[in-house]
Order: sequence, then C-alpha cells, then structure tokens
Amino acid sequence: MNHRKEEKRMVEMLSYIFGSLKKSENSIKTIKTTLRNQARINRTVAAFALVVAAYAIALEVHTYEQNKKIQNLDNEIKELKRMKGE
Repeated sequence: MNHRKEEKRMVEMLSYIFGSLKKSENSIKTIKTTLRNQARINRTVAAFALVVAAYAIALEVHTYEQNKKIQNLDNEIKELKRMKGE
C-alpha cells in the first residue's frame, strides 16, 4: 500500500515537472516570436531614420545652393545698379 502512494506521488511530481516545462517552453516560444517581430520593427525604423537623415542632408545642401544663388544674384543687382549710377 505504501509503495502505491509513493508511485502516485512520483507520477504527480513528474506530471508537475513536465507540465511546468511545457509552460516554460510555450513562454519561451512567445518571447522568441515577440523578439523576432521587434527585430523586424527595429530594422524598419532604422531604415526610415536613415532615409529621413539622407533627406535632411539633401535638403540642407539644396538650401545652401539656393542661398548661394540668391547671394550671387543680389551681388549682380548691386553691380548693375552701381554701373547704371556711374
């Protein structure tokens, strides 16, 4: 009789251990999926940030060139006014 109680306890203990392992395994799978999705999102955000930075640099270069052209035209206008006034 005592032997059967020990067997029952052993079966219960093994069931608990394997059940707990299964729960842990499922949790790890969920975390793995979440991390994979997060990595994909991180790559997308990094690519977006790179595109925005490139656009900002291109815009800055364009603005600099426009300002340079405006300055040159302003100098030409001043020169023409000076020549006309002579």
